[in-house]
Amino acid sequence: MWCGLSSQGLIGPFFFEGTVTGALYLDMLQTSIVPAIQELYGDESFYLQQDGAPPHYHRDVRMYLDETLRGQWIGRRGAVELPPRSSDLTPLDFYLWGSLKDDVYQRKPATLDDLRENIAMSCAAITLDTLQNVVHAAVRRLRQCLDADGGHFDSVWMPMVATSTVFGCRWWPLRTPTLNPKFEDISHINFTFV
Repeated sequence: MWCGLSSQGLIGPFFFEGTVTGALYLDMLQTSIVPAIQELYGDESFYLQQDGAPPHYHRDVRMYLDETLRGQWIGRRGAVELPPRSSDLTPLDFYLWGSLKDDVYQRKPATLDDLRENIAMSCAAITLDTLQNVVHAAVRRLRQCLDADGGHFDSVWMPMVATSTVFGCRWWPLRTPTLNPKFEDISHINFTFV
């Protein structure tokens, strides 16, 4: 299953058949994911952030993203490097997957079709207000990571969770010695997290 999250809406879910390979992920990017993101944003610019999953790092996937989203994707060897092992900066990891699992498995799906239907229903039930809060939390975390020069930082507020948590961040701008200046004020950037 693939799902994307942004302040303008949820993208997907899209379901894969079988093991997700680089070729299968590339096909999904070309036929479903990128068209859905472009439809959601229209003429507005956006950034696509991928995690470090092996299919995301596939050479053909990176070539496609370099050609299609020039300078507008974040990931391993992307236009902007993704901090390795920093799931606390990825809203799908710190919010979406856990929330969907909790909701979907309460209904105890008996078949694969039931599971897919429950996932689609759970995704549809997530409000735009919730997505905006989650993206704002991610932006706050990114700022904290930058302020800590890639070190550990305390996050005292997370949407839907009343706790104080210490997060680790490793920001390795491998392509440039300093962070790209356009990311100094990240409050205005449209992010799509996958």
